[in-house]
Amino acid sequence: MSKYECEVCKERVYKDNSKCIVHCNKTDFKEEDLNYFETSLSSLLSTSSGSIEYIHFPKQYKLEEKNFININEFTNCHFYNTIKLLSFEGNYSNCTFYKNIIINDKINKFVKCNFKSAITIIKISEDKIFINLFEECNFNKNKHFLFKNIEFTSENKIEILFSNLTIINKIYFSNCEFKNDLKLNKLFHLKRLHFNACRFSSRLEVLNCKNIDEFSLRNSVFKTLSLSDDVAKVKIQFCEIYNANFYNTSFDELADFYQTKFLNSVNFERTDFNKISVFSECEFDCNVDFKYAKFLGKSIFRDTVIKGKLNLRDTIFNDEANFLDITSHSRWNVKKQKFIGEPLDIKVENRETARVIKDCFDKQNNIIEANRFYKLEMQKRTKELFILHENDNSLFEKFVFIFHRLSSNHSQSWALSLFWIIIISLGYTYYFTGNEISDNYLLVKEFQFTEVFFDSNFSEHKVFYQLFLFILAWLIFLLLLFDFHISGFLFSITLVSIGIYIFTTGEYKLLDVVDNINPFSIMTGKVKLTLSLLLYKTFIGYLLYQLIISIRQNTRRK
Repeated sequence: MSKYECEVCKERVYKDNSKCIVHCNKTDFKEEDLNYFETSLSSLLSTSSGSIEYIHFPKQYKLEEKNFININEFTNCHFYNTIKLLSFEGNYSNCTFYKNIIINDKINKFVKCNFKSAITIIKISEDKIFINLFEECNFNKNKHFLFKNIEFTSENKIEILFSNLTIINKIYFSNCEFKNDLKLNKLFHLKRLHFNACRFSSRLEVLNCKNIDEFSLRNSVFKTLSLSDDVAKVKIQFCEIYNANFYNTSFDELADFYQTKFLNSVNFERTDFNKISVFSECEFDCNVDFKYAKFLGKSIFRDTVIKGKLNLRDTIFNDEANFLDITSHSRWNVKKQKFIGEPLDIKVENRETARVIKDCFDKQNNIIEANRFYKLEMQKRTKELFILHENDNSLFEKFVFIFHRLSSNHSQSWALSLFWIIIISLGYTYYFTGNEISDNYLLVKEFQFTEVFFDSNFSEHKVFYQLFLFILAWLIFLLLLFDFHISGFLFSITLVSIGIYIFTTGEYKLLDVVDNINPFSIMTGKVKLTLSLLLYKTFIGYLLYQLIISIRQNTRRK
């Protein structure tokens, strides 16, 4: 091949290039050579049989559709100027678009193309749209799609598909109607995906899309047409969305958000779920508020993770809701591929939220889970009492709720009740019957304990034990106040307390303590009923009742 011939078409090369004026790179194309380019291009198009390749269209060239009537395939072409394809239908493979591209609502297929600016798809006639396919394309940063006032329909059920795309900045759908499926799959680093005032009578699927900065589905309706075989289902699954907004949207069929993560904010205000809604294994790293939302069908929140606060105060549930194993931290073990451990209590915004979830479990006869949210309901009620204005009954009611929480965590913690039974019994026995256990001193001597700890200096030991109990009580109060999990702490303190009691009294068999724990045994002796004895008897009776209730709460059947 001569060095003066084009590598593509054998025409004469352009200046110092290895290609002709049609096929060479146009980054430094001169205005004075435009006529030469147009003449050469016309000659090439006249001999083409429906397809052209390796053509670089300079930014000075205005692409006119009338010149490409017989062309429907472009391969490895470069477009340096804005192009409008308002009545053109074609296939583009490995092409590069440097400026804005405005295409029609007809058939256009783009495979492995590079888009370096915005893409706008508009409706230019009353004809039905068929398909705009973008497959394995690359979209540079700050580039976006805009669809306005378009009706997406297809008698052949052809899907509109965005698949395996690297970077798309924005995709906007405004006042569009979808009568065939829209699928967005494996889109990475999508900055904005917005649907506003759209109507869907077929599927919307957003699958495996990561790092979506904004997802908005506002003022839209998903409704299956009565004479259509399509079902207006929504699947937003395996996605990572930083900011989501579903304001004033109606889902007539399935709405499935399975394993989608909402990382920064989410809004479901005035959203209607008319049939099944699925939030199973979703993760909300933010507050979740279903304000004025309606769940008219079954809703599933199984294994949902909510790290922020959940608000269901203004939410309507007309059907069954499943909140089984809803938790504040993920229990999924990637290595073992299963859930590990017990679910942790979520944060509820208000008492009504806890009551709604508790009521759902009560209707399903799931008493154990219902008790979890009964506890949260009581905790919120306690906080409400501190916010309300003072009245004749508020002070006493505050005391009752606080005492109920400290004694048994609202009848939910048998360990806490048992802890107080042991601690109070040890303290009462030490303070009020300590002088009556001299026989134990003899027992201790038989075991050759150091006599210095069991001499007559009983008051010094009392001061030590009193200080210990005072510090202990404040620790328990603070731990409960800040909702810490304290089972291990209670167990450790109980053992330490028993050890201190034995160490300072020598009563290693704890006979007096066990005898005092039984409130009825106190009345069998000749002991007078003093005020301290009456208070102790009342507290022990109450705590024993709470111990029984707490155990029953976690084991009973309705």
